[in-house]
Amino acid sequence: MEQINDDLPTRSDERIITLLEQACREKRIPYHKMISGAFHDSMLVGRFAPIAMIFVPSKDGISHSPEEYTDYGDSALGTDILAETLLQMAQD
Repeated sequence: MEQINDDLPTRSDERIITLLEQACREKRIPYHKMISGAFHDSMLVGRFAPIAMIFVPSKDGISHSPEEYTDYGDSALGTDILAETLLQMAQD
């Protein structure tokens, strides 16, 4: 066995998570808090800036693949949540 990676997990910013949840509740968009094992840019950015991620459903749970498909409506809802959260952060 050979260890090829040893990156520490990156914690999402609690304030951003709260704003994301608030935006979902206000827009009546169902959501689930998740732990991601994916290696996203947020692991690198999280070293110097607060981060959080928004995931939207992919058909059959397939992601990072040519077969990945996300309904435009789900993409739009994710974009709405992002925009509302950024607006709230900009006003603080």
